[in-house]
Amino acid sequence: MKKVLVLLSLVVFVLAGFSEEIVGYLMKDGKILSNYYLTEKAFKIEYLNSLQQMQQNGQQFDPMKEPFYMVSTIKTALSYKILEYYANENNYKPNMEEIDRKVEELASQYLSNEDTKKQIISYFGSEDSFKDYIKNNLLASYYYKYIDSKIGTVTENEVNEYIEKNFEKLKEDNDKVLTQHILVTDEATANKILNEIKSGKISFEDAAKKYSIDKNSAVNGGEINWVTKKQVVEPYFLAAWNAKIGSIVGPVKTDYGYHLIKVKDKKIYNSPEDMENNSEIVEKIKSDLKNEKLYKWYMDYSKQFDFAIVYKPLIYEDRIQKAKTIDDLMDIEKKLFDAIKTDQDVPEEWKLSYVTLAKKIKEQIPEIIELEKSLLVLDNKYKNLDEKALDEELNKIEEEISKLKDSPEKKEKDQLKTNLENLYYIKIMYPYLINKTNTELKEDIKEKEDYSRELNNRNFIILKEIYMKNKDMNTLVELYQLNPEDPEIAFDYNYSYYNYIKQYIQSQPKDVIQPELEKLLKAFEGIVEKTDNPEIKSQSEKIIEEIKTTLKNMMQ
Repeated sequence: MKKVLVLLSLVVFVLAGFSEEIVGYLMKDGKILSNYYLTEKAFKIEYLNSLQQMQQNGQQFDPMKEPFYMVSTIKTALSYKILEYYANENNYKPNMEEIDRKVEELASQYLSNEDTKKQIISYFGSEDSFKDYIKNNLLASYYYKYIDSKIGTVTENEVNEYIEKNFEKLKEDNDKVLTQHILVTDEATANKILNEIKSGKISFEDAAKKYSIDKNSAVNGGEINWVTKKQVVEPYFLAAWNAKIGSIVGPVKTDYGYHLIKVKDKKIYNSPEDMENNSEIVEKIKSDLKNEKLYKWYMDYSKQFDFAIVYKPLIYEDRIQKAKTIDDLMDIEKKLFDAIKTDQDVPEEWKLSYVTLAKKIKEQIPEIIELEKSLLVLDNKYKNLDEKALDEELNKIEEEISKLKDSPEKKEKDQLKTNLENLYYIKIMYPYLINKTNTELKEDIKEKEDYSRELNNRNFIILKEIYMKNKDMNTLVELYQLNPEDPEIAFDYNYSYYNYIKQYIQSQPKDVIQPELEKLLKAFEGIVEKTDNPEIKSQSEKIIEEIKTTLKNMMQ
């Protein structure tokens, strides 16, 4: 039900219009499991939840990456179907009478309030859809509890064995001290306060309230809660740990200042048995071991599953995320561009996926071209080395370089070292490049260089379509960087900059503003020459006259 509350805190989206169209299926061993799917309506609700979660976690939402977020949401939702599949395969039958009763109880808590009921129906389309949502979440929790009971059980022996094996680390994490402290800025002041306390002029608690610069603890007589070695600066902990209970130690210098420390109590674990008798530590270890078992089980079991996304707006984003090589990405880019230009009903998500994909390819291609050029000049004897032998060869060359002074031989060795470092990286990140012949490498380099130029043109076309719809500044800047000669983009970019400059004409020095206005004048004159758009031409001519008048006034 926590999810329901999250939903009701968002801006209301009317979901009644969404169909029960399936957006994705769970797959096993390459085959679609037709009974394990996610509907469009359920997906939209889960997506709203994920956006809210991003906001709560302080993550920045990037509109250009929305298809990526959407696909991630579908995969996360479908991953819960893996739990359902496991439960069904093991003949687990949840108590449906109990679940139905809980659904009615939970639904009535929200539907009994008329205002809340209206919001819920706006979200889910009907009371039945809302109840289905609750039911699905309850079922998921039942499946999880079943798997927890089968996979996540932790025995007393397992806990004790873990404590025995990891006692020293556990001791460091759990040995604690309970202290009070007085923090001041200098040692002399600390000693003066210590003498007052020892002479009985003032109690430690009153001294903390009067003198300590740590105001949070000062109000409580300097009291600090139980802390372990990792929770405070080391000099503080060691001083308290090595002192007797009831004693006052210090001044102790730390990065914060000088401390007087009164040791009130300690919790010391001298043996594994001490920890085995502490229920709090035992429960924490049980929880950690259970989570570790469940995680390992899920990672192993889920390997046989995949996801098939059939929701049209996201089919290309799914292919992008599944691509394994740069060649795969380039192939998808071409097909996606063609689909955007020929499909009669192009989802906006395709364009966003395209722009993100183009950016990814543009980042990778220069790196791969450089790596391929390294392969071209390397002998096969190096290409055939395994990673260990290659590492040894690099160490040998580095040693040779260290003995050489600046010379053609040293430059040659430096270049060989760079090429071998590239080869090492290739073996890890792009192993498929190793098997290409020199002829294939040369062809591939030329193809990628030609492709990069074509990609810039195609990317500009799609990015401009997005910009003309949304008119956001970040996209405009990117477009102008790609093609400053495009009249429409050049006009919008320079017009925005002109409006910015106009704010400072009266307040900024002439030698700052004049050069900027002259650049803008030249830019708008260029736009007038190139544009066929009468509106852009007319507006540019007006701005030209404005700038000329401003410049003339500045000269007087």
